[in-house]
Amino acid sequence: MALQNINIGNIANDGTGDSLRIAFDKVNKNFLDIEARSTIQVEAENLGNGSGVFYNKENGVLYFKSLVAGNNITLTQSPTEIVINSAENFTIQSDNNAVNISGTGNMTITVAGTNLVALDPAPQLSGNLDANNNDITNANNIISNNFTGNLVGTVNGVNFNETLFNLDFGGIIPSVTTGTEYVIAFTNIDYGSIITPTDINSDFGLF
Repeated sequence: MALQNINIGNIANDGTGDSLRIAFDKVNKNFLDIEARSTIQVEAENLGNGSGVFYNKENGVLYFKSLVAGNNITLTQSPTEIVINSAENFTIQSDNNAVNISGTGNMTITVAGTNLVALDPAPQLSGNLDANNNDITNANNIISNNFTGNLVGTVNGVNFNETLFNLDFGGIIPSVTTGTEYVIAFTNIDYGSIITPTDINSDFGLF
């Protein structure tokens, strides 16, 4: 509602102005209108989980925090935005257990997807290796505590009795009475393999 003016006439007591009742009625209505206008509140609120920029409100004035550039930080203002830039360089430090990256700004890390195992001088597995039905080729010596599966090809160093027939006849305890018997009993002789035996013949007598 617009404020109402009180008619005071042309000159004092000429009878052309508002009566006292009408005049004070306009005064009351004007005060009510002003009071209604002053009850309008403007509130500010920070959004999100970051640091808020709104400080407080006093006498209808909103106060906000200022942005201050820290070390290696620059602020560039325009009529509609504030741009924050960083001149910090990244530092990458590696130890035996972790890689530590410090710094601010934009950073791109590219990891080569090939030859990762070949670049490791002593690669180790922390779990079972699944070859996904692929062959393991170009291997030198393969040392294993246990083997499960079929052996294909030439296998050297296999105990014929224990491996192929699962038979264990135990050992023979010799009775040694002379130096010659001792040499025969405790000397290891290599007779070759089943596929390529040697020409050595031994006669140990009768049991």
